[in-house]
Amino acid sequence: MSRQKHDHLAKDLLKTWWEPLGRVEQGRAVRGEERSVDVWADAQKAEPAWRTSLGLLGRMAQRRTGVEVYRNGVTHRELKLCGAKGTDLEESLRSRKRGKRVNRARALYPPGPVTMWVITPTLSTDLKSAFGLKSLKGWPRGFLTSSEGWALKVVVVHRLPVRPDTLFLRLTGRDSVQRAALDELEALPREHPLRVPTLRRVLTFLKVSQPSGPTPEQLELRMNAEKQFEKWEREVRAEGQAEGKAEGKAEAILEVLDARGLTVSPGI
Repeated sequence: MSRQKHDHLAKDLLKTWWEPLGRVEQGRAVRGEERSVDVWADAQKAEPAWRTSLGLLGRMAQRRTGVEVYRNGVTHRELKLCGAKGTDLEESLRSRKRGKRVNRARALYPPGPVTMWVITPTLSTDLKSAFGLKSLKGWPRGFLTSSEGWALKVVVVHRLPVRPDTLFLRLTGRDSVQRAALDELEALPREHPLRVPTLRRVLTFLKVSQPSGPTPEQLELRMNAEKQFEKWEREVRAEGQAEGKAEGKAEAILEVLDARGLTVSPGI
């Protein structure tokens, strides 16, 4: 399991984005040595509108889906371990079908392999060759799959085309890729269901994960996120005044204030 601070943000975002589709767990335990999968989803719900909002992330979320997220380019050992985790998960789910839990397990987990997704900013040519990774048919550039028999799929974030359906995946990237994705997130229509909760989580993460001495790059990212959040707050306030401070707008403003660590007294 990756333990970088950045990966906590990615795991939180994946949980936020996939929860409406079904059961989602962080740190899903697997058999064998003590280890877990960053995010595990049993995304059995259709929710077509939500899946469309998620773009390709909505398509990735299927039954029995595991995700490992890496801040830096995945290594040979890490990628090999991801494949082993997928196998361990599949075996652990099979074991649940034995004995008294057979009916419940079959209801939760239908037959079929576990798909392990690996999200990495970059991937070396040598590593791609060593694991026989090839372009994933029917998916855009940056999506790779292992040889048949291994349900291991890789998303190389910095290779993804810049288009709306890759936005949320690019938010898990780093440096200029993440900064550009934040700009696109802020530019989404105000009614987009994922705009506010995603920006809120990113901003909260940037504040708590860099208490002192951030690098110039980290500071720039944080400042840009804060500016975007402040701009959104002003838009919401203006609309609230124009519409007589409708209840829905008031709740949205409270969400913004709460994300920024501010409280509002009951009398206001």
